Amino acid sequence: MCLALMTMASLLALAQDRTLAQDCRQTLPVSAPDQRYTQNADGTVTARVTGLIWKQCPEGLSGADCGAGNGQLPEDSTLLTWQAALQHAAAADFAGSRDWRLPDLKELHSLIDLQCGTPALNSHLFPKTPGLSASEFWTSSPHPSPATDAYAVDFSEGYVTIAPKELTAYVRLVRDAD
Repeated sequence: MCLALMTMASLLALAQDRTLAQDCRQTLPVSAPDQRYTQNADGTVTARVTGLIWKQCPEGLSGADCGAGNGQLPEDSTLLTWQAALQHAAAADFAGSRDWRLPDLKELHSLIDLQCGTPALNSHLFPKTPGLSASEFWTSSPHPSPATDAYAVDFSEGYVTIAPKELTAYVRLVRDAD
């Protein structure tokens, strides 16, 4: 009886830890392997193909495994409206740089790993990225019509969404290489 209860408690704890939820389909090729990136010692990751430098953690989380900050779960990341995300990016000062910005649609979508879902990106280099339902990250790309919407990338399965700018979404910052 105690073993059964302990096993059930362990399963419940695992189910609540959303960082263990990534699902990779071995029948598809890896589109964002570790070799595509350089992990820097300052909490950033450089994409070798694009030359872009990404903050490793979603906004609101920090540390080597993104376990510090607002909380320790991916959903503890900061949620911002589109305008607040743009302002936050413009004011960001991280890893000795002040030129952080919100990525455009093409840039953010370049992080997608088509082999994996929940989250659909390299979770080794970008830990604690929310990847369950409603895991949209803002882009700087406004939607042309209606002008009240903007593009986001949903990392649950790696698809592009269009969301009203007054809703909140997660934020990952990027900057150009020096």
